[in-house]
Amino acid sequence: MQWNDAVLDGVRRLCLRKNVCLFSRQWMIQEELPQIVQDTLPCKGKTPEQTLSFTLQQLRKGGFIKFTRSGWYRLI
Repeated sequence: MQWNDAVLDGVRRLCLRKNVCLFSRQWMIQEELPQIVQDTLPCKGKTPEQTLSFTLQQLRKGGFIKFTRSGWYRLI
């Protein structure tokens, strides 16, 4: 699975589990990053937290999520 798909799936899981549409990067790291890394194996990157940040930026540019304030995103 590609990182964009895995991260978007993780965002959806997190929002469903928390029953919210707002989430933070830190929540994603704590609660979804292990599953995202597993879903993207074989992952050659050594900095999954940075890859997550980059992917969140790509999802924002693609219109899947919106940056609302410092560190918080909204699932669209």
